[in-house]
Amino acid sequence: TLCNNDIAMVLLDRPLEGLDADTVTVDNEAGARGAVERLLAQGHRRIAALALDARIWTVARRVAAYRIALIDAGLPVDEALISTDPDSDRARGAMRRMLALDDPATAVLATNHSAGRAAMRAIRDAGTTVDLAVFGSTTQHVVRGARCPVLVVHTD
Repeated sequence: TLCNNDIAMVLLDRPLEGLDADTVTVDNEAGARGAVERLLAQGHRRIAALALDARIWTVARRVAAYRIALIDAGLPVDEALISTDPDSDRARGAMRRMLALDDPATAVLATNHSAGRAAMRAIRDAGTTVDLAVFGSTTQHVVRGARCPVLVVHTD
């Protein structure tokens, strides 16, 4: 392996479990917390989290920060407003269900551009408007044609 051959290695975006190497990441927690705080400042109290595959280190960090931001604001964490399914079609269905609740989501934190696309499609399917915060450096295809307000948490 690379580590056994004394080759220098730096990991980008996330650490690898069991591998001792320098890692360069964005501040996932601050980004997610800031996005949720901005949505809260706009008056939202029912903020969903759409996270395709929370087994991914960056996504898990963003979901954890989402939970902390709600708790710090004195709001309950409603598990009905959180989806971590790795399948984009099932995530889209989960978002539709969140929008159809008796007390529906009024905003959503999408933890990456794939989750953002699933959220946008579900919002369009529901014929409603909610505020959407999307993580990513390649979000232009998510926001193109958006029918709802979009906050982009840029990760370059």
